[in-house]
Amino acid sequence: MSRRRLEEINAGSMADIAFLLLIFFIVTASLSLEEGIPKILPEKVSIPTDAKIHERDLFSININDKNELLVETKTITLDVLAKQFYTYYTVNEFSADIDKNQPNYKNYTYSTLLSDLNNAQLEFEKDPGNKILESKVKRLKRLLTIIKLMPNQKLNVINDHAAVQITQKANTSYGTYIAVLTEIEKVINQIRAQKCRAIFNQSYYDLDANDPKDIQKIQLLATLVPERIYEPAIKN
Repeated sequence: MSRRRLEEINAGSMADIAFLLLIFFIVTASLSLEEGIPKILPEKVSIPTDAKIHERDLFSININDKNELLVETKTITLDVLAKQFYTYYTVNEFSADIDKNQPNYKNYTYSTLLSDLNNAQLEFEKDPGNKILESKVKRLKRLLTIIKLMPNQKLNVINDHAAVQITQKANTSYGTYIAVLTEIEKVINQIRAQKCRAIFNQSYYDLDANDPKDIQKIQLLATLVPERIYEPAIKN
């Protein structure tokens, strides 16, 4: 009985098929990327050696190697963090030193603000390369624009040294760090939204970052409600 001869399999196109499958996998696969928050790093400037920050002005957040949040040595959760930071930022705004453990505000009238601006401009003229003085003049000019919009031409502004300090360990998870930054930004945006409604009678979240008029409003609100975050070097 004769055996049937098997035909040879043509494997010439197998490489092409494998290559196409590889391309299909690369195109359709979803890569796991770490979440991040875009930031513009500030320009490096020389800080005066006699500059001091009072404990009341610093909202200190410590993230330990177990990803626990400690504020004033007390372990808290993210939702409590947002409440405490909102209190820190607003409690002394309309009455001086209701809470002496939180930042104080400077109460401006149009004339006192204009006087501060004139003094800052004179200082800057004497030292035109000083980036700190340049920033101070720019900030006071924006505040002067805002106070002109206020019905009584009065403005309460958080002091220049109020800042958030985020300290983390080498083993702190990136996710916890991002979650803390997100809560801080939520509170900042919440307060800016309140100011936007009060000053411009419109929603902060409706401002268009591509519209020149809205860009100016966004800059003014960022000056009135600044986001100052200080991050010391990570420790083991």
